[in-house]
Amino acid sequence: MHFADTNAITTKQRKDLHHPTLGVIQPRNKGTGAPVALSDDWFNWEYRDRIRGQTLAAQNRARNNYNQLHYREEQQHPGNHRFEFTDSFIPRKGRPLVVGTDCSGIEAPIQALQKLQIPFEHAFSSDNDPIIKQTIYANWEPQKFYDDITLRDNRLAPVVDVYVAGFPCQSFSSAGKREGFHDQLRGTIFYNILDYITTRRPRVFILENVKGITTLSGGRVLKTILSALRGIKSRDSASSAYEIHHQLLNTKDHGIPQNRPRWYCVGIHKSSLKGSGGSFQFPQPIPCPNLENFLENEVGSQGHENENALRNIDKANKSIRGENRNPDTEPYVIDCDASRSRSGYTYNLSPCLTRSRYKGHWISHKRRRMTLTEIKRLQGVEPTVRFTGTPTQIGQQLGNAMSVNVIQRILEQVLTAIGRGATRTHDHLQQQTTMTAPRSIFSLPSRQMPRKLIVDSGASY
Repeated sequence: MHFADTNAITTKQRKDLHHPTLGVIQPRNKGTGAPVALSDDWFNWEYRDRIRGQTLAAQNRARNNYNQLHYREEQQHPGNHRFEFTDSFIPRKGRPLVVGTDCSGIEAPIQALQKLQIPFEHAFSSDNDPIIKQTIYANWEPQKFYDDITLRDNRLAPVVDVYVAGFPCQSFSSAGKREGFHDQLRGTIFYNILDYITTRRPRVFILENVKGITTLSGGRVLKTILSALRGIKSRDSASSAYEIHHQLLNTKDHGIPQNRPRWYCVGIHKSSLKGSGGSFQFPQPIPCPNLENFLENEVGSQGHENENALRNIDKANKSIRGENRNPDTEPYVIDCDASRSRSGYTYNLSPCLTRSRYKGHWISHKRRRMTLTEIKRLQGVEPTVRFTGTPTQIGQQLGNAMSVNVIQRILEQVLTAIGRGATRTHDHLQQQTTMTAPRSIFSLPSRQMPRKLIVDSGASY
């Protein structure tokens, strides 16, 4: 079965208004079956999206029915009887992937797809920070942008293949008040994300938040989230529509030396788990490269730091020397902006980079803070990505983002599970760990034909 593209359908709809034919494309009343008159509003994108979503649902039902009828033939002759649509909302190999993002931050998932050389179409983004919106448009071209996810009517939102959302994490972070869902401003954003998934049924969704979400309220918050996601039922049965996987992943275990544990949840629509991909599995850890590979050669001084930072640096240096190590020659990184009781240090590894650490951590043997270039590298961001705002605002954007390397490896596993394997494998990331030139580590492949993605990467802590 073949469905014409949107422009062709729209052209026929306009012709049918003035010259009806037996093949007229016209909506009908569900109860009486009588034709419904079309107004000019019919040709607005919102109406088109709604009709395309209904078309997608009809296609899915038809495909499932066909495959059930030909189950035996499929077993005897694999691949010969598999029913495929050519509509862009159910892309096959060679067709762009449709992606959307909410609370999108600096679009780590979009960057990851570019690194994987996956053709995609960027359907929409959302963020309530005007500076982040400027950064997004300085680098990418989402077809729609939502300034406030809470005001969006998800019935009119675009349908996508991949939806990524990092709902605000301050409500769940150990560095915040941990109000969870009781935080009326940020804690309930999850339910807006849940409504999108329930209403638009993406093939895949990826959610991200801080490690603290797994232990908040004795684990009850996480249980509520997973129960809600598993409660999304298939349209044609009472079973769960999605296969749900969740796990803590740390940036340092996936090719970049930053200690950044984050909770990731992957949902794959069960109808998409087909072909040779099989079930989804989170990526396995790979060796962590040396921090030195990500640092610039510049050496500084601590003359312009505030009293709290200087006190924490001095305390850490004394403690390191007490271990018979030398902070002046070895790569220790000190979280100098923490309170005195929470300040710490790590060897050959960056502590977690967060929105509140926008100045960067202190590098002992360089006798200075991290530069913005180094922070970008430690978040997996390409040097070609352009940022808007002051240095403080850029540091906050970076600290609030998903690590690109982690979401890249997750997407690679997701695409394999749904039979849309990436052109590069995680072995490439493992090879990067042996490289010494930082800029070669983050080379950006040329952009190819577009796919659509949805991303929300708003976690901060």
